[in-house]
Amino acid sequence: MPTTSLRKKTGLGRPFFTPSPEPNERLADYTPNRRQHRWLGKLNLHGSLSSNYLFEYDRLEGLKNYGLAKKKLNELWRAGYVKRPEQQLTNYTLRNSHYVYALTKKGRTFLAATGHSVESLPPSGPWVHQFMISTITATMEILCRREGYRFVPAHEILKGRQLACDVPFTWKKRSYTKALIPDSIFAIDYGKSFIFYVVEADRNTEGNDLETPHRKCVRRSVRQYARFNEMYRDHYGLKAPMVVLNITTSEPHIDNCLQIVDEEIGPCNFLAYGLAPSFGYYWRPPQLMSHLFTEGLKRNGRQDWIIKKDPN
Repeated sequence: MPTTSLRKKTGLGRPFFTPSPEPNERLADYTPNRRQHRWLGKLNLHGSLSSNYLFEYDRLEGLKNYGLAKKKLNELWRAGYVKRPEQQLTNYTLRNSHYVYALTKKGRTFLAATGHSVESLPPSGPWVHQFMISTITATMEILCRREGYRFVPAHEILKGRQLACDVPFTWKKRSYTKALIPDSIFAIDYGKSFIFYVVEADRNTEGNDLETPHRKCVRRSVRQYARFNEMYRDHYGLKAPMVVLNITTSEPHIDNCLQIVDEEIGPCNFLAYGLAPSFGYYWRPPQLMSHLFTEGLKRNGRQDWIIKKDPN
């Protein structure tokens, strides 16, 4: 569907937004430079990211020329290595200044040819949900590098293992087994300690309780993670302790989740809850969500979990 039609239909959008360049704007025979190569690698590793997150990776390398970075990102788009997913039009307003970018087939082919392609996790849910997941994991990698910790991505943990795990749970006094599929996983090597993290991105689109065990809800997730906490070491071949990062969009929903944890488990050290309001119904690309790393994530009956703090 043409971009202009999308704007006219929704009444939203941006006056200069185009998902792909016009024929007269395209660049042929263009080879990405080192900076652009790094951006492509991060889009491969995490998924769709906004331009300000790509610029945060520049800052890690000591690159601070924002104007030049915008020019190089635009060239990468004009050359066809990245695209601007049309889904971002649905909730963009004129106040937003950061486009969201994703790899194209050409970008993946380039990474594969240069030996820098990694096996990324399969898409999980609607596009905005996928973008929320990639923003969370990119936040963790950027801030780990700032602190001098080693960020361990999902493909280094899995090494051919399946992300999903069949986990039993009870529902109305009957036993069921369903696949538990985390939105993402990663680990942090703090130097003296190693923590395995599971990401659950929750835009508050699922109920707290449902009448059927065949649909996901907060209570079913809590019950399955209670069992998974006893299974993940064998499933992933890990020895490290696990923390599940449940990132949602509102404080009242966090309170509801903690109440269910209290009812199902009681005091619990491995289920932590954090807030990402930018991904609510009227979502927008956020600035670096450093609060998820530096501030306490709520746990039931336990002190807040702070990712930045080395547990040892």
